[in-house]
Amino acid sequence: MRNRSPLIDVILFLCVLAGATWFVAEGTTELGYNWQWYRIPRYLFTFEDGHFTAGPLLQGLAVTLYVLIEQEGLAWREDVAPTRLDVVFGTILLILTLDLTRRL
Repeated sequence: MRNRSPLIDVILFLCVLAGATWFVAEGTTELGYNWQWYRIPRYLFTFEDGHFTAGPLLQGLAVTLYVLIEQEGLAWREDVAPTRLDVVFGTILLILTLDLTRRL
């Protein structure tokens, strides 16, 4: 296999990206729907009385990352095979996470 310049790969990537962008833009134009993008930020964050408040999407992301970190901590234990205790603990963690998500 011969070595080719990374510049060719960058150019190919940009061409694919431009084609995908054109395809999506053309498709949304043909739909005839007025996208209401101004409504999106309130689901990400708000500023109330000068304080940053995370919206539902950022809160969900935080819970997802928290569960990921907890699960990775469990996965790096010495014994690799899951035991019944692991299954019980994982189920309890899932229920508590769902409860935490509902309270947010």
